[in-house]
Amino acid sequence: DDSIFAGTAKDDKSFFLPAGTSRAALVQPLSGNAKITLFDTGSGSVSAALTIPNINMSRPAYTASYENGILLADDRHAAFVSVDGICEWSAVLPQKSSSGESWNYLTYTSSGFLVFCRTSWAVSGYRVAQDMQTRSNSGGKKVLTDYSSFIKSEGTDSTPFDVRAITGEIGSGLTGDDRRGALIQGMYGRKEITWTQELLDAGRAYLSYLRSSGSGGRPAPSVFNSDMTGTDRMLRQLSLYGTSTFPPLIAQLLNSEKNSAHMRTLLETAADCAYDPDGSLLDALDRALFSIPVQDAALQLSLCDAVYSVCRFMGRPAFYRHGRDILSNLLSPQYDSRVRTYARRTLTRIADLEL
Repeated sequence: DDSIFAGTAKDDKSFFLPAGTSRAALVQPLSGNAKITLFDTGSGSVSAALTIPNINMSRPAYTASYENGILLADDRHAAFVSVDGICEWSAVLPQKSSSGESWNYLTYTSSGFLVFCRTSWAVSGYRVAQDMQTRSNSGGKKVLTDYSSFIKSEGTDSTPFDVRAITGEIGSGLTGDDRRGALIQGMYGRKEITWTQELLDAGRAYLSYLRSSGSGGRPAPSVFNSDMTGTDRMLRQLSLYGTSTFPPLIAQLLNSEKNSAHMRTLLETAADCAYDPDGSLLDALDRALFSIPVQDAALQLSLCDAVYSVCRFMGRPAFYRHGRDILSNLLSPQYDSRVRTYARRTLTRIADLEL
C-alpha cells in the first residue's frame, strides 16, 4: 500500500526493524511521536499499525528487536510493541543529563528490565514488565538464597573431592596454575559450583587436621604434611572466589594454624579477601595476634596489613574501632621497634579512612 509511505522522504529518518521471526516493523517519526507499521514478511501485507505518543524517533536513544516484539526509546520515553501490534508497556525514563547521575546507554532484557549504564559506572535496572508465566513459586513468597544453596554442608557424604583419601600430593587439579589463573581472570563459569565444593572440602579437611593435631594426640600422617607447597597454594585460593563462602573458613583456619609459613599465607589471604560480612574475620585476626610469638615481626607486619584491608573494604565505623583496638596492642614495648612503627603508621591509615 503506497499510502503507508506517503509524505516520507529519504531523509525523514524512517527505518525498518525485524519483529520476531515473521514480522518487520517500519518505524516513522510523526510530529514527536512514533508511527509503527508491521508487515508480514511472508506475504508483504500489513498486519498492524499504531502510533506511540511521546517517542521522538528523529532522535532515538535505543531500538532493538526481540522474538516477541521491538523496543523503541528516545532520551525521555520508551515503549515495547509486540509482534501483534500491541503496545505492551511504555515508561518515562530518568533524565539523561542531570545534576545527579546521568546515563549514556540503555538496554532491555528479555526478563522485563530496562537497564541504564550511568556515567558514574553504576548500572541501574528497573522492572517494566512482569511475565506471570515465569512465576513458579506457588507460595507467592520470595526465596532468598546464597551460595550455601549450591554447596554441601560439612559432613555430607559423596562430596566431589575428598582430600583425606589422597596420599602424596594434593593434586594440580585443585592447586595448579591453570585453576588459579582461571579464578583470577574470572573465566570459570559453570565450573564454579564444583570448584567451590572442592576447595571447601579441602579447606575443611585441613581444618580438621589442624584441630586433631592440636588436641594433644599424635596426628595421623596427612597429605598436608607431605605436600606443604600444595597446602600453601590451596590456602591462597580461599580469597579468589569473592563470595561469602570462604571468609568464615579463613577465620577458623587463622585460629587453628600453628605453622608460621602457613600462618603468613593465611594472613595474606585474609588481606586479599577482606570481605567480612559478620565480623568473624576481624575477630580471628584479634585472636591470632596473641598466638603469634612476640619475636615474629614478619607475621605481626602481615597481621597489620590484614587488619587494614578488612577495615578499608568493609568501610564501617565498627570495623575501624575494632581495627584500632587490635593494632593498639602492637604499640607495647615488648614488640620490635619496626612493628611498633608499622602499627602506628597503619593506625594513621585507618584514621584517614574515617575522614
